[in-house]
Amino acid sequence: MCAKMVNIGFIGAGSTGTALAVRLSEKGYPVVAVSSRTIASAQRLADAVGSCRVCDTAQAVVDSAQLVFVTTPDDAIKVVVAELYWHKGQSVVHCSGADSTDILEQAREDGAYVGGF
Repeated sequence: MCAKMVNIGFIGAGSTGTALAVRLSEKGYPVVAVSSRTIASAQRLADAVGSCRVCDTAQAVVDSAQLVFVTTPDDAIKVVVAELYWHKGQSVVHCSGADSTDILEQAREDGAYVGGF
């Protein structure tokens, strides 16, 4: 039996987010939404993936995907996550090598599953 694929979104479209999005897409995972500080960087990620929508806000990514990777600079993760409304049962993963999942506390409080990568 195959597991159901979940829609994946990215908040942050720098080198880490873009590389991860491209690899996931190449393996058949649906990368559906991206937001970033600049539309230009979000558009580069979307163009590299092909079927990804550029969102004006991080909240639009959260509302579009069941799994959200937060690939912003480490010092921005906690602030970005705290400003968003996360959905119960949704998954959010940060890509900081220096921080624990404690920086995702707001998402956890909203009912999301959290992880670090």
